[in-house]
Amino acid sequence: MTRRSFSRILAGLSAAFLMTGIAGQAQAASYAYSVQQLSNYTFTGATIGTLTTGTNNSAVQVGNPNGNAQNQGTLDAAQAYVGPAPVPAENTFTPKGTIANQDYIRSDSLITGAPFTTNTVAEGNLNSIPGISIAQSSTSVSAPITVSGTGPGNAVTLNFTVTNGLVATVTGPLPASAQASFAFNFTIQDSAGNIVFSSSRPEVNQGVSQSIVGTSTVTNTAIPISITSTVLTPGVYTASITQTSRIFLTQQSVVPEPSSLLMGGMGFGVLGSVLAWRNRKSTRTA
Repeated sequence: MTRRSFSRILAGLSAAFLMTGIAGQAQAASYAYSVQQLSNYTFTGATIGTLTTGTNNSAVQVGNPNGNAQNQGTLDAAQAYVGPAPVPAENTFTPKGTIANQDYIRSDSLITGAPFTTNTVAEGNLNSIPGISIAQSSTSVSAPITVSGTGPGNAVTLNFTVTNGLVATVTGPLPASAQASFAFNFTIQDSAGNIVFSSSRPEVNQGVSQSIVGTSTVTNTAIPISITSTVLTPGVYTASITQTSRIFLTQQSVVPEPSSLLMGGMGFGVLGSVLAWRNRKSTRTA
């Protein structure tokens, strides 16, 4: 028996066991959505230098279809999407929503300059059993800042407005889970790279999860945020803001009925026979 033939038998048996394990089981679905959009940025207490920006989108799906996508950019990385048409338009931060009998996963990010905003979204819908989906989008902005003056120095203040939301939904009787989260962090480093200030406000760092039938949500609209650092001695620092949206979905098959287990056992018995045959052949030809 050739290696290719053996691989085909193994793949066929695995597929047969998977199908018998889920045959006759009711369909479930898991869905998650995370969006975070920050605007109206102001920065006081220091002089800002040239901005360095980055955007990153990734999506991985084991479902129907299987696939992965990852895109990077400075201000506007292309959307990462795995799934059937229609593909959401670039920079769509509203939800595509739940769709029966359809698997998709996506993430997108955008930084705009006039006015300055940071935006991230991750979303997915999973019906396949078993299946798993992961998506993440992120933005990063950093710049040198100069704290001037004499004496003890100054504190710097970052202000912005946040609109964000989370949804995690599980439907159906099969074991499934849905998680959604967003994160934001503001840090200041000295010239040696040491972090001298860091802040992660709860309004922009939240998560929800669902592992039973139901829905968990978070919604914040146009909330003003103000973050003031500790006093910084005069000098040059690096200020950075990072923002992330993430989702994670799973679908698991239930324990199969005895007849299904029997068919699966027969399949693995055949597999064992094939392995034994290969071992005997290897021994004779050694």
